Amino acid sequence: MPYKKNDAEKLLSANSEKVSEFADNDMADELYIPSKQLIDHINLYFNSESDTSGQLLEEIAALMVSCIKGFDKKRIKSFRSTNVQIDIEVSGNSQSWYWVMEYLHLPKEGRTIIIEAKDINKSINNTNFVRLCWILEHKYSSTSHLGIFIAPKGASGFPTPTRKRTCLSEAFATQALFHARTKKFVIVLDDRNLKELATGANLLEIIEKKIQEIESGTGLYDNFLSPKISKKDSPLPPHIQKYFK
Repeated sequence: MPYKKNDAEKLLSANSEKVSEFADNDMADELYIPSKQLIDHINLYFNSESDTSGQLLEEIAALMVSCIKGFDKKRIKSFRSTNVQIDIEVSGNSQSWYWVMEYLHLPKEGRTIIIEAKDINKSINNTNFVRLCWILEHKYSSTSHLGIFIAPKGASGFPTPTRKRTCLSEAFATQALFHARTKKFVIVLDDRNLKELATGANLLEIIEKKIQEIESGTGLYDNFLSPKISKKDSPLPPHIQKYFK
């Protein structure tokens, strides 16, 4: 990727002030209804010790998008070539699918979503992340603005429930810099997200909050799922936070 050494520092010091106003949760509930089959597959994945867990994770990816209103089974693909491997490519052209793009604040013309399932026992590294960014930029330059990793162990450099990130590094830096340069998003659904989905959580709400996090750059993991930032994780310094207790 053609990034200069100090790009990350510049991005942190000049963080975008643009934070989208996201749609009501009622809209998300209309556009995503989790299926029992999806929930059963997620539970099976976390209880499975077989060698087919990678295949199971790909099935979860397909079932997730099938729960989105406007999903068309004729518009889901999976393919491999000498230089590109795509686990799931899904698109739509119905009014409902356009509403999904609107809810996620993605361009309507870029109505394709690219998904990679990574069933590995460690976080995905920056090389994996750069590869998906390259595919979005060069193979789907105008047709896709959202890439999703399903990676139970998360991605390198990303915040965790117990660790806030105050600097950009590894895949976390690539995510931010790629968005700053292309206005496209690559997000990661980890094991916590999958377990939330198994309880009936809304996939679109999770994606939306991850998109919001990329735009606002707080470095907090809790922002992905919690509607409010807890006081102990607040990004505000103490001399300002005291006014909002």
